[in-house]
Amino acid sequence: MTFDQTAIVLIALLLAAWTLAAAITTLAARKRQKRADAMQRHARRLARMIDESPALPLTVRADGRIDASPRLAHWLGLDAVPEFLTELDGDEAGLPTEKLAELTEAVLNTQRTASPFRMVATPRGSSRSLALRGHLADPQVSPGGAAIVWVFDFSDSESELVQLREEAAKAHGDFSALVSLIEAAPMPMWFRNPDGTLRLVNSAYVSAVGGENGDAVIEAGTELVEPVEGQTARQIAQAAAKSGQPFERIVPVTIEGQRRAHRVSDLPLGEGGIAGYAVDIEDLEEVGRSFRSFREAQRSVLDQFSAGVAQFDSDRRMVFANQPFQRIFSLSLPTCAIRRASKGS
Repeated sequence: MTFDQTAIVLIALLLAAWTLAAAITTLAARKRQKRADAMQRHARRLARMIDESPALPLTVRADGRIDASPRLAHWLGLDAVPEFLTELDGDEAGLPTEKLAELTEAVLNTQRTASPFRMVATPRGSSRSLALRGHLADPQVSPGGAAIVWVFDFSDSESELVQLREEAAKAHGDFSALVSLIEAAPMPMWFRNPDGTLRLVNSAYVSAVGGENGDAVIEAGTELVEPVEGQTARQIAQAAAKSGQPFERIVPVTIEGQRRAHRVSDLPLGEGGIAGYAVDIEDLEEVGRSFRSFREAQRSVLDQFSAGVAQFDSDRRMVFANQPFQRIFSLSLPTCAIRRASKGS
């Protein structure tokens, strides 16, 4: 009886141990299964991210076999990804023969020397632009000296770059034409930085200041206009830039030993800088002075007449009356006032 009870207890303990071991094994298996499912979901997410990324990997093994996403075959215009790298050359799709040869040589060189490479290719019959960046694959990713080529589709970026290049070329052409126009101008012209320093001068400016060339004049900061009332030309240009309004003045300028009157203008161009030019108005001023002298002489002669003489403008306003006229009509307006009115008109 005692033996039977002991056997029953041992059998019960053995069954309990087996049950516990089975439960532990089941829990461990479930835990491993959950971990495997999580890793599988993570792998699927990573694969999906790679499929939707702007760059696709192309793995090239040592024997020339390749692994890639079907999306890459679509980029190349192929129905499916071929088995070997040399098969990426199709009849009306895939890489052009010369580009495929260049890619093959670059991949072999990377597998031998581990040196990375870069190249650009356009598939046959397509306007898609592809950038290829290759390097030696990590052994944990693909052992055996494989190479990974990342393929980027930068077609949109290439279109933008082409447009930017065209705009830059047009802007450069316009700027060159503008510089040529300024250089050919017979009057001194210049351009200043926002701080007032000279940045560009034309040949007329260089000739006016007696400089060797434009670079020497800019480096020396030689100004065409002398300071007026303690203000230099640079300070006046800065004041014009600060106000945002053009500033114009008539000042004497010495050119080739002759001092002549010039109308100098400073034109603020926003954040770009300040443009300026000087127009020789000495002949015009001389004509004005001659005309004023002639008019004064003429009116002095008219004052000597015994008859009254008056002058009227287009609005029928009296601008001059000689002394006999003023005496005849008892005008209270003095002759000097009439002359001032005449000058103002």
